[in-house]
Amino acid sequence: YLSISNLVGGGLESYSIILGATLLGGCVEIVIACFYHKVKKLFPPLVIGTVLTAVGISLVPIAINSFAGGSGAADYGSAPNLIIAFVVFAVGLAFSRFGKGMARSCGMLIGILVGYIMAAIMTACLPTTVAEASWFSLPKLMPVPLKFDLRAILPICLIYVSMTIESMASINAITEVGLGRRVKNKEMVGGLICDAIGSSGAAVFGVLPNTTFNQNVGLVNMTKIVNRFSVATGAIFLCLCGFLPK
Repeated sequence: YLSISNLVGGGLESYSIILGATLLGGCVEIVIACFYHKVKKLFPPLVIGTVLTAVGISLVPIAINSFAGGSGAADYGSAPNLIIAFVVFAVGLAFSRFGKGMARSCGMLIGILVGYIMAAIMTACLPTTVAEASWFSLPKLMPVPLKFDLRAILPICLIYVSMTIESMASINAITEVGLGRRVKNKEMVGGLICDAIGSSGAAVFGVLPNTTFNQNVGLVNMTKIVNRFSVATGAIFLCLCGFLPK
């Protein structure tokens, strides 16, 4: 996206152009989904697995930066950041490996909660930001006007093809590790269309498209929990976070 922004001139106008292109890019994923039964031969397990592995490897630097406190942070790599990160990792791994029942299923969540408590105690959180946030807020439609430029539309449509393959990989992997079977055509089509609508809809609210969270494949593999109720609960929580910034 940074390369595309520089290509179209940079600044706020380039962001408007990128958002316009992402709105159209979602249509590419919808088209692929509608013809999935015909194009799935182009995406055998070897291709999908390679893409998923490549995406996973590419996330390693992000994880390391987060471990150290976030890229560009003034206290990057400081002892408090590393201590909190190691404790969260150790607690989550311990509960997921040695816990039983609900404790085992919620191992990662327990680790995160322990991290929040430690951050509050070590004053590593950001109380000023939280204090200034409003109690209730409505999302704004079209906060940034959408503009369309072929120089951005073409590369972003290609990016969406790559994102579609990534989504295919995640849906395949979650179905196999969580349900112990191959994904059905209607499940894949539904997943891709939802992904496309979410990404294109993001542009309407002035933000960049979402991508598949491949970390969830690992969580499903550890907990074996994969159902619509869990997903819906997470979605409702995210909506509440959007309406209640504080």
